Amino acid sequence: MVKFETLNYHIKFVEFLATNNTIRINDGIEFNKFKAMCENVGLNVRRSWSEWVELAKRNENTGKFQGYICFEYDNNKGLSFYNDEKKSIDWYLRYPFTIEDFDDAEVLR
Repeated sequence: MVKFETLNYHIKFVEFLATNNTIRINDGIEFNKFKAMCENVGLNVRRSWSEWVELAKRNENTGKFQGYICFEYDNNKGLSFYNDEKKSIDWYLRYPFTIEDFDDAEVLR
């Protein structure tokens, strides 16, 4: 369950938590910021960046990695991902958020 201790959260992160868009993560540095954002609201991200990359490779059935992962949150499913940005865009009808969208957000602290 997501907990909010303050109302100073970036609206785009709230949209992510409400399953209204994904967040595209390109590398381990961005992933660490994303993980901190999630943990700040009580979401426990149990896998490392390299473990998510391995899952993406297996999901692709080619052993290749696209170079990014689009993370999705759903209250029923928890944290999941798209390893094809086009599928994310087709589903949400907009481009995924990027970590730069949150650079000045309270949630990064």
